[in-house]
Amino acid sequence: MAGVAIVALNRLAPTHPISTSPLVPLFVTVSLRHERADEHIGYYFLCTVEQARLCCTESRLFLDGAGILPDRGSFVMRIGIIPQGGKDWIAGVIYLQNLVRALNLLPEEERPSLYFILGPGNTVEDYQDLGRWLPPSKHYTFRTGTSLKLKIRNTLRHTGSSHWPMSFERLTQRLDLSALFPLQSSLGAEFSCAWIGWIPDFQHKRMPEYFSAQELRTRDECFQRMVREAPHNVVSSQDAYRDLMRWFPTAPERVSVFPFVSVAPEEWYDGNPREIIDNFGLPKKYLLFPSQFWVHKNHRCVFEAIRILKESSCPKIALV
Repeated sequence: MAGVAIVALNRLAPTHPISTSPLVPLFVTVSLRHERADEHIGYYFLCTVEQARLCCTESRLFLDGAGILPDRGSFVMRIGIIPQGGKDWIAGVIYLQNLVRALNLLPEEERPSLYFILGPGNTVEDYQDLGRWLPPSKHYTFRTGTSLKLKIRNTLRHTGSSHWPMSFERLTQRLDLSALFPLQSSLGAEFSCAWIGWIPDFQHKRMPEYFSAQELRTRDECFQRMVREAPHNVVSSQDAYRDLMRWFPTAPERVSVFPFVSVAPEEWYDGNPREIIDNFGLPKKYLLFPSQFWVHKNHRCVFEAIRILKESSCPKIALV
């Protein structure tokens, strides 16, 4: 099909029980661009309809097995999404954007209802790229266990707004949520709504020299509690899965791998590639490694891989 480009394919290797993930087990990154205006759907980074349907089915099986689903003839999942990331960590934003796009591939009768759950000071400004797929926002004012002083302060902050002051706990019950995702700290084993923890990586274990003693203790305690109390946990790579099982072991079926993928902005396709090549003096073909210059990004590994390629099959490969 003209105008269709397969950008990347990240397959979850079925090497252990996490292949039956309650989230998307196979993520295909695809850019679609149709020449005819009536079929133009821009670009999306999504799993297929069949895979999205499998995601929803397995999510229901997971919740049902945990005794969470109500006894209904026709069940519609209602998922509360906790925003992550921002301009200081765009990966968290991209991670959730991809999940929302994937779930919206489902047929309407199978599609879960999605909501952004926002606390004091939270916004969805960084998620506007979702356009018509941007879930509605639901606001809470405080947590039930917070101090009276904080509850009053946050309630006064909401005075005059369109959001009625409400606790986080009350909001999840009012929305009748099936689950909350992703949480980076524990809500407790007795929380009234099912919740899914998210641990992107274990940097403090891999590179403890970049953390203070207090930070190391805090992270250990946070991760251990989340692994122990969450109905389910998600990590973002096979390496992170192995790290979790090494330092915070738990039953394999209680952990899933949901990998990061990159979203290319639509404006990438607007210009003429020749202008970029000429402007930076690049060859026609090159390998792009768009990563931050942090030590843990391990540029040394990329340089070593390029050296091996240059000495073997690809002597003219260029790295940008």
